[in-house]
Amino acid sequence: TFLYIGGVFGDGGPATALGALGLWMMARLIRRGLTPGRAVALGALIGLSILSKASSLLLLAPGLLAVTWAWYREVDDAPRGFWRALPRLLGYAVVLLAVVAALSGWLYVRNAREFGDALGIKPHTETAWAESKPTPLSELWARLPRVWDTYWGAFGWGNINFPDWVSTVHTNLARLAVVGLLLAAVDFARGRRFPWDWLRSAGLGIVVTLLLAVAVTLVALLRWNQIVDAPWGRLMFPASAASSVLLVAGWRGLCLALWRWLRRYMPAAPARAAALLPLVFVVGMALAAPFSLIRPAY
Repeated sequence: TFLYIGGVFGDGGPATALGALGLWMMARLIRRGLTPGRAVALGALIGLSILSKASSLLLLAPGLLAVTWAWYREVDDAPRGFWRALPRLLGYAVVLLAVVAALSGWLYVRNAREFGDALGIKPHTETAWAESKPTPLSELWARLPRVWDTYWGAFGWGNINFPDWVSTVHTNLARLAVVGLLLAAVDFARGRRFPWDWLRSAGLGIVVTLLLAVAVTLVALLRWNQIVDAPWGRLMFPASAASSVLLVAGWRGLCLALWRWLRRYMPAAPARAAALLPLVFVVGMALAAPFSLIRPAY
């Protein structure tokens, strides 16, 4: 779906790209520490992403978490050192928010003054797909399978889709990734070290930041679907970089666990190669879609 939407004139592509760069800068902050330049760069990336798509405001949550995590790693002699270093954290947070406000805040102030709606939500409530009253949460859960399917592949106006078996494969691949993430977390908690241990090399802070980015975007999507009937996976694109990294990391973690149990009988190389198989499937579906789905439909 991202390749398809990326070929359309719209806000999804730049918002996703800038969001991915913002997440990369968050990881850089956590790994290399806080500096004024990095705080300004992160604020600039988030601000530009917000100019592209209002939902990118959600990046502020993982952004502030990354700043806090990087700051806490530098705190010495807690809790006394914590209170001495607190003004530094507040300073970096103010810098981040000030840069975001300078780049994107003017647009929302203008919208509020001229239209009485800073985020542009009101026009959506006047469309044919708007809900007359907020949708109950129980009904929202029933829309999640549609969100999931259209995240991976939905073309046209969401009416051209992959066969059901493709969705089944995507679902099972995601389940395997979750298992891999849990196994890697257990190994990390027990202090185990293995070759190509992605969790230990990346750092727990980066993983938590990525999880938060996905979580806040999903919550916002559910809230949005209380207002309008829009179960589209493309609305998760601002967090797609985070979800993609977590999926790949989960597959690697699962292959690492399998190799740990079978290392007496096999080298590590095949296990590393096995982690790439889900990517081969995803890329294969993307290459096949224009010829097997889109062209026949049109």
